[in-house]
Amino acid sequence: MKRNVGTLVFSLLMILLISMVSFAEAKIELTVQTYWDPAMGSGMKLEQSFRDFMALHPNIEVKHIFLPRDQLVQRVLSQVLTDTLPDIVFADNPWVRQWAEAGVYKDITPLIAQWEHYEDFFQGTRDACTFQGRVYALQLVTNNLALYYNTDMFKELGIAEPPKTWDDIKTISAKITANLSGVYGLAFSAWDDEECTWQFEPFLWSNKGSLLELDQPEAVAALQFWTDLVSEGYTARDALNWRQQDVTQQFINRKTVMMIMGPWEITSQLKDVDFEYGIVPVPVPKAGYNPVSPMGGECFGMSSSIDPSKVEAAWQLIDYLVSPEHMADFTAAAATVPTRGSALEFVLDRDPRLEVFAKQAEYALARTVVGGGEKYPEISAIARSAIQRALSGMMDPQTAFKQAADEIKELWPIEEYEVLKNEVREIHNR
Repeated sequence: MKRNVGTLVFSLLMILLISMVSFAEAKIELTVQTYWDPAMGSGMKLEQSFRDFMALHPNIEVKHIFLPRDQLVQRVLSQVLTDTLPDIVFADNPWVRQWAEAGVYKDITPLIAQWEHYEDFFQGTRDACTFQGRVYALQLVTNNLALYYNTDMFKELGIAEPPKTWDDIKTISAKITANLSGVYGLAFSAWDDEECTWQFEPFLWSNKGSLLELDQPEAVAALQFWTDLVSEGYTARDALNWRQQDVTQQFINRKTVMMIMGPWEITSQLKDVDFEYGIVPVPVPKAGYNPVSPMGGECFGMSSSIDPSKVEAAWQLIDYLVSPEHMADFTAAAATVPTRGSALEFVLDRDPRLEVFAKQAEYALARTVVGGGEKYPEISAIARSAIQRALSGMMDPQTAFKQAADEIKELWPIEEYEVLKNEVREIHNR
């Protein structure tokens, strides 16, 4: 009898042990690599989103790997060569097409075809995540650029309203620099990174200039305007070394009265400022011109090397992240804009300060669409190098952009370049 009891207990223990091992084996780990710092803004909110998702899916564990933005691109391109990509590939939207061409992403078109929500995404975000007619990622958030101004300092100086045109920027900046020692009119980021090109694009595109024709008068005029702001003392030459977060610090410290910035700083660095500020569209060259903003925002897709056994779990995570409920909650908390129309109204109800960005989101231009497709990262690098040469005084704007235009033309056979150039010109002339 004792032997039978012992055998039974042993059998039960073995069954329990096997069950525990099976459960452990059934747990799926997904790695996600981003440049969102878990200690700040979007990164902090993303970590909470992963915890919420894991509570709903106890068989899935999500591991977040953080890398600074300026390290992520090179890391991903190295990982694709060594077959060490994370399961979920995160990207700034202009990188998606290039990475798709480089074999970083898994084609998720078959999953999208069985999904009922794709048409709810803004057209620009769909364009950014599509390469040669195939879908490779979905965009969680979008953003664009606007002009922030310190309303308290405007009142102190008797400035009645924010600038609407480039001349207004100069007029207001002249009043600021004449009355406030060590304070500049406008700050923007012009350091050697995509942030420089991105912040320049509203000025370029509102003047109907094109990244594929930087030697044309519309483009040269936009660079001349930026150069004038620096040479006339309205913008600090240090802008050549400022990241966007540095620009915000200049604004917070009252070293500049206006800045070009996206919405994310509302709940980040600007969260506890002790002054009032306003937000308006980036001023245009002349009255009657339309403001045009580039579309920012980050995307999530699956790596080309993801284990087939993880695909279903990875899709569950992506589906959760871009659901309208989560998207609305995430974007409101992180001060960004949804990429789905069904989430937009909820966000504006929670934070009316996002209104300018929300209105622009529906019509913002995907940088890859008007910037050379998968070659956009190369074009951006050429353009910002020219911008830096002009702002530093090494070259005049016309010479700098002529050299850049010649480099950009050489990225394609001449016939292909002409087709792309004309297509982009049509978009800017709409």
